[in-house]
Amino acid sequence: MLSHHQRLLSALPQTGGIASRGSAPAADLPHAQLGLNALATAAVLRVCYRLPLRQITRLFAQLPQLKLCPGAIVKQIKRLSQWLEKQYHRLKLVLRAAGVVHADETGWRTNGKNGYLWTLTNAKHTLITSIARAAPR
Repeated sequence: MLSHHQRLLSALPQTGGIASRGSAPAADLPHAQLGLNALATAAVLRVCYRLPLRQITRLFAQLPQLKLCPGAIVKQIKRLSQWLEKQYHRLKLVLRAAGVVHADETGWRTNGKNGYLWTLTNAKHTLITSIARAAPR
């Protein structure tokens, strides 16, 4: 049995932004503690570069008026992932309807468990999903 874990930040269009069209996540995130640039930076540092939360908070502490605890970063990244859930499903539909899609599956181990990274891409979009195999029963 496979359990899915989507790296929603990696499901972004290749435009380099949070979304190719639509409102920015800060507009959809009530009571957001971080601005759009700080939120995107925190998410990239955590998800893409896998930096520990304490290192991210130390980095932000060196910037003017950005003192956060690790829990605040976790909360904001969860809010961002909820906002990106719609984008993730939209990208799946766009890629399914595309005439040509390139795919790659790469395996790796995390904490002693096998997992896979699936990448689907065309000229305009890239969708990356990681899948961890559940332990046999």
